Order: sequence, then structure tokens, then C-alpha cells
Amino acid sequence: MAQHVGMSMGTVQHYFADREAMLDFVLDYVQQQRTARIERAVQALATPTPAAILDALADEILTADETNQVFERVNAMFLDRARRHPATAERLGQGRAEVIRLFTGLLDGSGLNGRTEPVQAAGVLWALLESLPTAITLGQHTSLSARTVVHRHLASITKETVR
Repeated sequence: MAQHVGMSMGTVQHYFADREAMLDFVLDYVQQQRTARIERAVQALATPTPAAILDALADEILTADETNQVFERVNAMFLDRARRHPATAERLGQGRAEVIRLFTGLLDGSGLNGRTEPVQAAGVLWALLESLPTAITLGQHTSLSARTVVHRHLASITKETVR
């Protein structure tokens, strides 16, 4: 990443107390960028119903552009790191729990089909949105086919029509 902006790794490390602080900064930065991008997509909605918000979230996460490719590479790095570093695993777990709570509220608000439990549905939705970007990166899905998977899943569990 340092080379990308024309700096040496030593120059970048100078600004942080240690490697852990630098990695924490990277994780925070990427999460803030992704959140801001999703918020802009939601703010652009003409009618922000729960279903429309879920739709915008899915579209934003599954867009196959350079920014999401960077997000995916950073995510892979931190997932690997989490296997050996409990604090990273805990941070990623907290983020997952926060997303599940958000999705649970949105799914509850969109009117589930009566056969689906909101927390379970939110967990399945996050599992899809967490794994499909990797499938896009590996060429196993296109952005469009990944979106179709998520939209069909949402249509199968909600009463409100999602795109």
C-alpha cells in the first residue's frame, strides 16, 4: 500500500507507535470507507424502505470495481491475521454482530414471510454478502450474478418486493 502512494514502508511506519497500531489504522480506514460508500448509496434512495436499503447495501457490496477489489484484498489479509491474532478476530466478530443487528432490523421492517426468523435470515444474508465478493474476485460469479443470488434470496424470505 505504501508503494501505491510512492512512499517507503519505513516512512509509513514512522507515523505509528508499532505495527499493531498501523494495522488497526488500516482496518479502521477501510471499514470507514466502506461504511461511507454504503451510506451514500442509501442516502441516494428516493424512498428508503427497509427493502430498498437492503437492496442498496447488496448492490454496493457486490459492485465489482477497483475500490471493492481493494476492500476484498484487505479483508482477506485481516481474515488471515485473525486466525493468529485474537484481538483482530474479536474486532471482526464485533463488526459482524453489528451488521447482523442492522440486517435483523431491516429484515424485520421489510416484513418477513412468516416462516423466517429475523436473526437467522440476517445471518444468512451476511454470509452471502461476505462470501460473494470473494467469488466475484475468483471469477466464480459476476457482480450481476452475485446480485441475482442475493435478490432472489431476499425475495424468498420477505413480503416486500426487492428489485
